Amino acid sequence: MKILATLPAHSRVWVYTSNREFTETEVKRIIELGVEFANSWKVHGEDLNAGFEVVYNRFLVFGVDEVVAGASGCSIDSSVRLMTTIEKEFNAVLLDKLNLAFHGSQNTIEVLPMFEFQKEMDNGGIHSETIVFNNLVETVGELNSSWEIPLKASWHKQLL
Repeated sequence: MKILATLPAHSRVWVYTSNREFTETEVKRIIELGVEFANSWKVHGEDLNAGFEVVYNRFLVFGVDEVVAGASGCSIDSSVRLMTTIEKEFNAVLLDKLNLAFHGSQNTIEVLPMFEFQKEMDNGGIHSETIVFNNLVETVGELNSSWEIPLKASWHKQLL
């Protein structure tokens, strides 16, 4: 799967993880909100070349080609305000960076608070080969190559 295929690989990304999976109806509405925002996103009055996607009905991803114009504090704050709006409208948590996502059994995507993630590691339910979502990726290229990786290859390994 290629995410934000309309943006160059060097484009900056922000990944927001939902604590729950969104329904198809919710995803349609979230895509409307995100695309509308991305299409009107500006920095100091200048349009940003931005994109937005919902991935696996759980991850909201923004990308900006900073060669065209770079996102600054105010423009990033406006995207966070959109995430806050989506959190309220859909009763979801998107801004808690301590929620960690991974591929669970039976082809599911699981999200746990960090302390529960660590408990699962201690109990053997999560191990070095578990595929985790590395939301610390910074570019579209990294998103497409290094977002879903084994725990042993991600920052999560420090939790082992």
